[in-house]
Amino acid sequence: LLAFERLSQTQVLVDNWTTSLDSAFAVARIAPLLRRQLPDLRRQRALLEGFDLAARHLRVITRRIYFLLKDGGGRAELVELFFEIASVIDLMGRAIEDPSKLTEAANTLRALASRLDPDAFLPHAPVTESVFVLLCRPLVVDLLIATGYSIDDARALLPVL
Repeated sequence: LLAFERLSQTQVLVDNWTTSLDSAFAVARIAPLLRRQLPDLRRQRALLEGFDLAARHLRVITRRIYFLLKDGGGRAELVELFFEIASVIDLMGRAIEDPSKLTEAANTLRALASRLDPDAFLPHAPVTESVFVLLCRPLVVDLLIATGYSIDDARALLPVL
């Protein structure tokens, strides 16, 4: 429940980042010396959109995890999956300062996307657990888009169900 509360608080951060980015774009468009910052601002906008969608997905997933654990479910494979996703999100956060981290995050996400088949990832798991693999699919696609993939290319990385 604490994780859900913390994720709910991320919306304020996303809103503040959006406001700051909008202001930075406005200034960069009218100030000739700052126009060279536009590519960096566009990269940050893509990251912002990815983080916003990721936070929304994670709020849904966290709520479901709460009920799964409350009902006595859970698997080590899911813990590892969410740890991997958290590590990628952290890496993408570091890409704000070091754009090369975005390539590393994209590579990790590409490998992760290829494994998101619930039957292969959690063989013989009940629906209450395999649903988490399904929930991670749009999350990973959104993060891939934030790293520069098109939506079609990101979706094509997912196994066919």
